[in-house]
Amino acid sequence: MMRVHSLGDSWTCIEADGTNRGWQVYADLFEEHRHGIPGSTARQWADDDGGILADALAAMCPGDTVFVSLVGNDFRHAIADGVLTQDEVVDACDSLRQVILRLRASGAHVIVMGYANPYCGNEVAAAAANALCMMIRRVANESGAKYFDVARHLVMPEHFDGADFHPTAAGHKAIARAVEQEVNG
Repeated sequence: MMRVHSLGDSWTCIEADGTNRGWQVYADLFEEHRHGIPGSTARQWADDDGGILADALAAMCPGDTVFVSLVGNDFRHAIADGVLTQDEVVDACDSLRQVILRLRASGAHVIVMGYANPYCGNEVAAAAANALCMMIRRVANESGAKYFDVARHLVMPEHFDGADFHPTAAGHKAIARAVEQEVNG
């Protein structure tokens, strides 16, 4: 039996209203398969900060599918000073690559999730989300993982509240349905 895991940042588990639930709950993942840590970065996962990656790997078996949502916080922290450097971009991408390769080495089927623009009509946010997703897709492809285009599934106005960058409950339910379709083919 194939088992499904979530791994990564708050896009796995935090809803726009602050509720800690997210798509991983709506997709009925077993609690021990939910490895979403709000605020976590790809660098923290790559460095196994506090044993987060080791703990997730310990819950996995070869052949499990892992949906990874990472690098959003790496970039959010990097641009906090108003400047995004090439070194910061390279580090975020390298960190994501390290996590993917560790998961794949354990025998997991890795699917890397992109992000969606949470601010409808904001062209700067749309461009940033598109650029971020292009980088994530490239790292996934180069690392032997599949890319999962979350933005394709978050298209309805009720999927975001316009104030928070996390999807609403409706948005997370849309992601959960898409994850289930991906897994069940």
